[in-house]
Amino acid sequence: MAIDRIGTQFTSQVSGRLQELRAGPPPTVSAPQPEAGDAARFGAGSTPLATHLRGIQALGRGLQEGISLVQTADASLARVSDHLGELRTAAVQAADPATDDSVRVGLQARVDQLSSDVDQAFAATSFNGKPVFGSTRQVQAGDDGGIPLEFPALSMRVLSDGPIEVANLQAAQYSLPKVDQAIERIAGLRGDLGGLQVQLGRSAAELASAAQNVVAAASPDGSGNLVEAITALKLQEVQFKVALKAAAAQLQTSDAVLELLK
Repeated sequence: MAIDRIGTQFTSQVSGRLQELRAGPPPTVSAPQPEAGDAARFGAGSTPLATHLRGIQALGRGLQEGISLVQTADASLARVSDHLGELRTAAVQAADPATDDSVRVGLQARVDQLSSDVDQAFAATSFNGKPVFGSTRQVQAGDDGGIPLEFPALSMRVLSDGPIEVANLQAAQYSLPKVDQAIERIAGLRGDLGGLQVQLGRSAAELASAAQNVVAAASPDGSGNLVEAITALKLQEVQFKVALKAAAAQLQTSDAVLELLK
């Protein structure tokens, strides 16, 4: 995906610039030169710039990891959505008065298998060797620590408020709305994750652009203002953290709602 390529390019570019800063002399800044007060704030020579870019590099890695984490969770929810679609088909057939009870016995077996597949999909979802659902993961937000993303503990029973029974007409007609409820809840979670993924991708692009301006201004033949470029980059960092916290809070709200259903 484009956001993955942006994140990779961003981290690679900053890594290369850090190597240049370590190996070579301090970069010169072309006119307009920083004022004395700005020099005091940002320091002089390659060390302050290298330190700042190192923090941005960590933020870039955090963005990539956050995007991959969200994509992993969403891929699992997509599989669950497919299972629920099949489960609904069986429930609709079982809820039809024209369906014989002998057929419903087979449909119940199918429903049980699909319910087990849903549970297995949640249990098997892991990222960096650790379970995703029912856990809190940290998205690195620079050198000042991470922002927690809480993923709800999910199962078929949690999504549908109990087991799905279709062995007789009354049970099937009672269970069908519960299946629809499970489908709606998964759709809601996928919507929240989609919003978070868009935010991470947008932040990756904006930070990459701001970082490129800093690197360009810091180069020996740079024509930009290094202080202005660093200031803009710092502003992008702050905006990213605010937006990520808001998205994380939205995901946590979904988690809280599902917790009440257990």
